Amino acid sequence: MIKYTKYLGLILTGFFVWYIGNNLYLYYYNTTDPVVMINGVTEGQYFAGVLPGKISGTHPYKILNYSIMIDGKSHKQDVSVSRASFEHDFSIPVQGMEDGKHVIKFIAHSGAKNKNITEIDTVFYVDNAQLQAGFVKPESENKVMQGRCFHLQFKVSKPIKKAIVTALSKEYIAYPETRGSLTYETFIPLDCDQHPSEYGFSVAIEDNVSNNFDLNGTFQVTAFQFKKKMLHVPSGALDREREFTSLGEKDFELKMEELTKNSVQEKLWHGVFEVPLAMTNITTEFGIQRVAQERGCYIHKAIDMVAAAPRSVVWASQSGIVVLKDRYAHSGNTIVIDHGYGILSMYFHLETFANIEEGQKIRKGNPIGTMGKTGYANGYHLHWEIRVGNVAIDPMQWTKREFIS
Repeated sequence: MIKYTKYLGLILTGFFVWYIGNNLYLYYYNTTDPVVMINGVTEGQYFAGVLPGKISGTHPYKILNYSIMIDGKSHKQDVSVSRASFEHDFSIPVQGMEDGKHVIKFIAHSGAKNKNITEIDTVFYVDNAQLQAGFVKPESENKVMQGRCFHLQFKVSKPIKKAIVTALSKEYIAYPETRGSLTYETFIPLDCDQHPSEYGFSVAIEDNVSNNFDLNGTFQVTAFQFKKKMLHVPSGALDREREFTSLGEKDFELKMEELTKNSVQEKLWHGVFEVPLAMTNITTEFGIQRVAQERGCYIHKAIDMVAAAPRSVVWASQSGIVVLKDRYAHSGNTIVIDHGYGILSMYFHLETFANIEEGQKIRKGNPIGTMGKTGYANGYHLHWEIRVGNVAIDPMQWTKREFIS
């Protein structure tokens, strides 16, 4: 028994000597910075009332203390730790702070001789303001014809996190009219065959601190008398076009679904759209019911236009990103431009392409090609189409300043 007690004493003495020696070594020679982690406060986060969080840290020797500063002023100074690891909760009242941007700084000192320091700066925002919202126009003005867009606008009292508009069993993202604006908008597309009636819609608004505000309203869809027209295209036009491409109308529609789904969530356009050709005449208006020998009866959900001379320059009707440059049997040489938030413009039957590529940003007025008669066409013309949420609507509505001012 005495023998084992002696060995135990030696082990304990050895451990004590190692512990003292290791701590002396860490104190004098360790040069690492404290490892500090902050939970509950992330870069750019918004807070109202109280900013809660947790600070934790470790160091091979020990962390002596930490401090918290708000906008350069001390909130907690030299909070004692004196341990190799720690975890503390903190709660900072922000109800009396000015709304807007602030900076919180965490400073931790090691307990080693060289007193290494770790500093973490995090930008946060205070949002104590009450959330309010209201429509820009009276409900009596919410009237729109078939084949056009209902332009919904509302104002909010402060910057918000998101706003979702629900109408016609679909959801639409609302976004600022211009960067930093408190006026939000969205465009609800109405197909040519949308039944004339009164429809309800709702707007669910959420601010950056999870407050919610709801708006509700109605809009009236009115009937438009679409014309009918016979289309005479030389027999075998589609067959001849298939010599140049294996892609058909079904392929194009599948591609449009993909492009709409992946549309940039940013407003890339500003102001009205421009007619993309030095137009001398509109040969086929939007919404005309066409009858063609190879395609049967269908609604022409675009505008066909001509210029004074074949191969006239065609330009981008608005700024955006070129997302499609290809050839299809029905549309020939085709360009599609994404203007953001599911709004895309299409240009069919081009003779040639300009020096542009898919993925390239393009500005309003930049050339995209020349007017042609590729695809299912009976002569030189440009087919100009705009879709919102993959619903084709009258492009000429987007050229009117009072519509998207």
